[in-house]
Amino acid sequence: MAPRKVGVGNHRIDAAIDRFQVMGYAVADVRRAVAALLKVYGGPAAWPFLEEGSYGIVQAKLLEMEEERKKQPLMESDHSDHHVSTATATSSSAGTSDELGRETRKSRRARRRNIKLAGPEWA
Repeated sequence: MAPRKVGVGNHRIDAAIDRFQVMGYAVADVRRAVAALLKVYGGPAAWPFLEEGSYGIVQAKLLEMEEERKKQPLMESDHSDHHVSTATATSSSAGTSDELGRETRKSRRARRRNIKLAGPEWA
C-alpha cells in the first residue's frame, strides 16, 4: 500500500473541522476551541484525548464558548448603561466611581455579583 500523502485535508484538525462544520460551527471557532484544549492538555500529544468519544471534549468547549458569547452582549449592555449613570456622578458618590466616571474595582465586583445573584431575566 502506498503511503498517504500529507497535504490539504489529511490533518487531525481537518477531521475535527469536518465533524463540527456539519453541525453548523464556524471553522474559526473549531480551530480556537481545539487550540485552547491542546494548550491546556499539553500540545499535540493530546490529540488522542480530544478525538476520544467523537470529539466530545471539543464539543463541550464549543458549547462553553457559545455560552460565553451569549453572556458577553448582556455584560456589554449592562456596562454601557452603568457607564452612562456613572458619567453624571458627583464627588459625593466617590465610593462607586472617581471624578471621571470610571468604575472602581469594588463597584465592578458588586455589579457583577448582583448580575450573578439576579440571574437571567426570563427565569
